[in-house]
Amino acid sequence: METSDEMNGFRMLLEMMGTLLVQLQKTQEKKIWDSADVKRYLNISDKTLYRLRAQKKIPFTRLGEKYYYAADFFLNLQFDLGGSEYRSRPDSTRGK
Repeated sequence: METSDEMNGFRMLLEMMGTLLVQLQKTQEKKIWDSADVKRYLNISDKTLYRLRAQKKIPFTRLGEKYYYAADFFLNLQFDLGGSEYRSRPDSTRGK
C-alpha cells in the first residue's frame, strides 16, 4: 500500500509535468522568421528590409550575421511601414 507522502509526491510530479507541457505548447506556437521569410511575406526587397531595420520600424534580433523576426508581429498586426500599408494576411499586397 502506498503512503500519503508517496501520493503527494506523485501528485506534485503530475502537476509539474502538466506545467511543462503547457510551456512547451506555448513555445511551439511562437514562430521565428528569417529575412527571407519576411521579404517573401511582405513582398519587399533586401534594401527595404534593411531600411525598416535601420529605422527601427520592425523588431528583430541579430545572431552572428543573420537577422531573426517574430512572425506574430507580421501575422497578427496591421501596421504602417513608412507610407505603405501592409495587412496581416498572407494574400495581402502593398497599399497604394
